[in-house]
Amino acid sequence: MHIDQKILSCSKLEIDEDYLNKLVSLLLNDEPTRLVHVGEKISQTPISIRNFKIFNELKLDLVEYLIDFLNENKHSPNFRKELLYTIFDCLKYDNPRRYNFLYKKLNNILSLIKQ
Repeated sequence: MHIDQKILSCSKLEIDEDYLNKLVSLLLNDEPTRLVHVGEKISQTPISIRNFKIFNELKLDLVEYLIDFLNENKHSPNFRKELLYTIFDCLKYDNPRRYNFLYKKLNNILSLIKQ
């Protein structure tokens, strides 16, 4: 019974808003960042979104072209924000069961910034 209670209490964990804002700032400023969500499957080869490296296994069916386009070209800051928002938004659809809380929160913050 104690195990069930611990699992239920863990499901109510929240990510610190300052931490999320810092991650978004690093992403938008193209600063080298390594990110892994330990509750998800880990990949030895990261998904690289410019200098932002994600070490989780995520499917990229809808978004692989956009990531390549973003990584290979220079873009205005506003267009880059739009692309980043679109990339994180598409990750939801490619990974409906595995797209976890952290990446959803990042996408929510990006949606506020792009407005």
